[in-house]
Amino acid sequence: MALSPDTLKVIDCANGNPLFPLTSAANYAFKESRKDLHRYQFLAAGYSEYSVRRTLDRLSDHFTSRGIQPRGWTGLPFTDMMPVGGGTTGAFHLILNRLAEDVAAENKRCNRNIRPAILMPVPTYGFFIDTAEALGFDIVKVQRNLTEGGRLEWNDVRTAIRGAVHQDRRLVAFFDSNPNNPTGLVRTEGETRKLGKLFQGLNDLYEQEENKVLREWQKTQEFISFGTGENAFKTKPGRAWDGLSSRINIIEDMVYDGLEYSSEKPFAFAQIDELYKHCFTLFGISKAGLANLRGAVIVADSQKLHDLNHDRLLSEYFISKPALHAMEAYFNVTEPFLSQRRRHLDRMNDAHRFRGLLMKALINGMDTMAELDDADRQRLVQTIARSGKGKAEALRLLTAGIPGLRVLTTPQAGFFHLIDFSDLKGREYSNTFVHYKRYSGMTVAEDSEAIRHVFGAGQRLSFASGSWMGLDEKAGVARATFAMPVADIIEVTERLRAGMSDFRKQAPKSVPNNAVALSR
Repeated sequence: MALSPDTLKVIDCANGNPLFPLTSAANYAFKESRKDLHRYQFLAAGYSEYSVRRTLDRLSDHFTSRGIQPRGWTGLPFTDMMPVGGGTTGAFHLILNRLAEDVAAENKRCNRNIRPAILMPVPTYGFFIDTAEALGFDIVKVQRNLTEGGRLEWNDVRTAIRGAVHQDRRLVAFFDSNPNNPTGLVRTEGETRKLGKLFQGLNDLYEQEENKVLREWQKTQEFISFGTGENAFKTKPGRAWDGLSSRINIIEDMVYDGLEYSSEKPFAFAQIDELYKHCFTLFGISKAGLANLRGAVIVADSQKLHDLNHDRLLSEYFISKPALHAMEAYFNVTEPFLSQRRRHLDRMNDAHRFRGLLMKALINGMDTMAELDDADRQRLVQTIARSGKGKAEALRLLTAGIPGLRVLTTPQAGFFHLIDFSDLKGREYSNTFVHYKRYSGMTVAEDSEAIRHVFGAGQRLSFASGSWMGLDEKAGVARATFAMPVADIIEVTERLRAGMSDFRKQAPKSVPNNAVALSR
């Protein structure tokens, strides 16, 4: 043990904070909102307060130019977009609550027993899983291909859909983020359109099923007569279920939109005309450097937003003016806002990209990284050398990596890596670092408890565990942010290296001499 936990500061590698605050948007937001913070600002259809209408106009311009909103805005607040507080996680909760209410109403209306489920590629951000489970949804997981950096495979999605249909689990939503948290991958137009065809086919199937359910139910009902004489006719009562949850809804979190540093740009399901009416697309300002304001906007069909508005009023009244005007500044396509946004994102994305390369090189060794060019390698060596270690030591650290650990991801956006600790399985570690276990000897590493014990309690590093993100408890994967100072990244990897020295291979169990003789 090279470092004593008693003398170490805690380094939070689990947080989701971007590297820099967006001060220009924050300054504008508070300058505008301080004029009327003493007033309620309800967002209602036909609302005419000027600053609110101006903000909605700017949001509309951005999403129209982004290709995610149908052309044209009526001037009313809920024409295909609705600002909400609570960030994209708050927006997700609103949507799921409405989906759950629709399923409950249909079960009551026709005495059905629909089991609502959400299709989720994993790993994903754990709070989305927690919200879905708290509201009673089953989670149908699609394991991302971690050997390919977390790529979502089309065949795996199709298999999961078929399995859910076979098990009579009603898929009322598909949830994913693009760019993705935690892999940093960007889903392209080709990938999105190919997946979209699966969801279109599933919705066609659900429409057929609902018509069949209606016909079967009508067999139990008496005819109802209308009119008299020549105009008389009779029919069976009822209608096919066509509520919000009767089809699979695509909920896409695009809070990392704009944080890509590769040539690939995210393509939303809502950009597919045939799918737009089934989409909820979530945008926010958190990851751009305004996390504390918790502002977000839902882009969706106006009728769907009308249905959500009642729940929004019950939960939050209205989004705060600072958050509203911060979104006005961030999503503004006019000057000087547009230039401010571009300068901020260019600076932050470059810093995120480099720090991601640095963390991966110090763990995997830079010779294993095909994504590095000569300029990247030179910059990495210079950065470590300038930290006080010298060029020779910098080269050694960047080449050696940390045996037994491996970064799985090659992000194209954002600021997270997935670190693979699975090589530690079966190794022994001491219980020294947790006071109520310190006299219990050695433990064999089997699941994420080993990460929490040795690297958490022992090295004072916190990670987002793979099990919280939907992976198996024994997967041995954790999410780590690299949106931190360079000195902290170096410190994190030094502590990881020190923590690895606390693991040792199990000693072979002794076998009694007579047992050896009997085995011959």
